[in-house]
Amino acid sequence: MKNEWVILFDIGGVILEEEVAYKRYLDEVVYPCLKEAFPSLNQSEFGNIVRDSIMSFVPGLISSIVWRLCALDQEKFRELKNSIAQRTKELEESVERILVDGIKGLMREISGEYTLSLAGNAKGSIREVLMNYGLLEYFEHTLVSEDLCVSKPDTRFFMHYLDVFKIAPSRCIMIGDRLDNDIIPAKRLGLRTIWFRRGMYSILSPRNPGEIPDQTVSNSIELRNAIKKITEEEVSA
Repeated sequence: MKNEWVILFDIGGVILEEEVAYKRYLDEVVYPCLKEAFPSLNQSEFGNIVRDSIMSFVPGLISSIVWRLCALDQEKFRELKNSIAQRTKELEESVERILVDGIKGLMREISGEYTLSLAGNAKGSIREVLMNYGLLEYFEHTLVSEDLCVSKPDTRFFMHYLDVFKIAPSRCIMIGDRLDNDIIPAKRLGLRTIWFRRGMYSILSPRNPGEIPDQTVSNSIELRNAIKKITEEEVSA
């Protein structure tokens, strides 16, 4: 019999490796598009802009970077966004999706104990990727942002899952690799949180005590222990 806990899993960076694919996206799609529009832009400067934008907690990283470089030129902004979107489609066809080390074993282990749900900003087609890896069967709810027409960090995204499972926020754990998109908005609603701190967004830090996650981990073994710690602490309390 399952415990009365719901665990929400972000997809990119928690279930599927994201860092290599996202680096390719920046290096092979975003930077070349921007370089064509702004010839003086070099790779080092672009890297600094990306880092500064992440550290500023900007919503919509790429849109914010493009808008910054376009200096309020709306027409140029639209042209560049369209160009990036087209090249992104081409890259997506060549990117191999790889599981985070140890995550499948973790899913197998905890799926009989807790109610698991996908909770990612993703296209619905991601379900096919997870099904091919034999992971989809572990989740009782598989709708993602494209299905819901709302995405993180909008708190309505998290409220959807609370409504679906009819569960109190304090009995729901959000696991994500982004402090800004996953942890902070979930905490605002009272969910418990585990920050899987890895990848590009690992450079972020809580800006105040209210943004500190319940647990911070860097691998699947630590993740299992963090889930156990939160649920056992709640039981003890």
